[in-house]
Amino acid sequence: MQTIASASTVVSGGTTYYGPLFKWVRITPATEQSIRTDVDNSGLPWNNNAPLYFDGAHLPNPSLIVPPMIGPNPNPPATAKQAFEITALAVLPNGSQKTVQYVVAAQTFNLNFPSALTLSGKNMAFSGPNSNVYYADGTDGTGNPPAVPGCTPNSPSKPAIGVTEPQGGTGNLTSVIAGLPRPDHYTGAGLPTPSVSDINTINLSPQLQTPASLNQLVKDISLVATVVTPTTGIAQGSDLPASSVNSPATIVVNGNLNLSSYVGYGLLVVTGNFSYNGNSGWKGIVLVVGDGTTTFTGLGGGNQEFDGAIFVASIKDTSGNLCPNWATSVSTSPEAVETAFTTIAAGSTGPSQF
Repeated sequence: MQTIASASTVVSGGTTYYGPLFKWVRITPATEQSIRTDVDNSGLPWNNNAPLYFDGAHLPNPSLIVPPMIGPNPNPPATAKQAFEITALAVLPNGSQKTVQYVVAAQTFNLNFPSALTLSGKNMAFSGPNSNVYYADGTDGTGNPPAVPGCTPNSPSKPAIGVTEPQGGTGNLTSVIAGLPRPDHYTGAGLPTPSVSDINTINLSPQLQTPASLNQLVKDISLVATVVTPTTGIAQGSDLPASSVNSPATIVVNGNLNLSSYVGYGLLVVTGNFSYNGNSGWKGIVLVVGDGTTTFTGLGGGNQEFDGAIFVASIKDTSGNLCPNWATSVSTSPEAVETAFTTIAAGSTGPSQF
């Protein structure tokens, strides 16, 4: 039998970490019989015919379920994904062998963004870039990302920027519009420029609506992330795993990230300060949730862009504690005049490339 190099080999910070060799991997549908568990507490013998599903919306807690059957076919709720059992036989460096089993299911977060760039919090202090090559566009399929296999851009055009108004009124909307030195560079949703909308006309997914739900979302994403980094210090673009349009990554940075001259693909979460320059870019979704601050580290130039959606929210107080309600500000320091609130980068952006 052929021995195959493990797909778990990871390059991080310039160091290559090799996983064990393995003899084989088997992936099969999970059933009560295969995992030897009475999932639905029926008291009956383990079912070996109905495939198990994982339902993230199951009450009182997300869990495996035995779906109702229509004849021989399962009829699971729309929120459930089929569960599979992965069994691998590994060969360790000392020649010993180990068998590992996991029960896995695809997880979706059902995130829908109302604008290319969405800002959530109180008392927004906003200052946009005064660059002639900087544009933000809420039209799906704009920008220059590689085509996503099987994805045809067809979403309705959305605002370039969306803001929430947790204190009522239109204070954040007014602040953002006043902070745009080139208002005609923000287009989308058929709105007059600048294309900026507030909570009166945009809707947030339930996971994006409160500090508590956003905090839980970050925890849930962390459980399935490709990599979670760092525990201390500032993460650099070089610390992030390689990604591409055909192999996107899910990355959670628990702290600050300096994206520098790095372009990534997939889902990026930053809980501290997110800094970038004109040669930084991301193709997918960026969630700056936690401190809700960003810093533009360059004075102009560069040719990269952000294609997808960016969501920025400050959910912690100055001591790092989770706020019961929205934090008092989502602004950055005065010297960071070009912030995540305006980082759809040099070029244009659609709200749902990924």
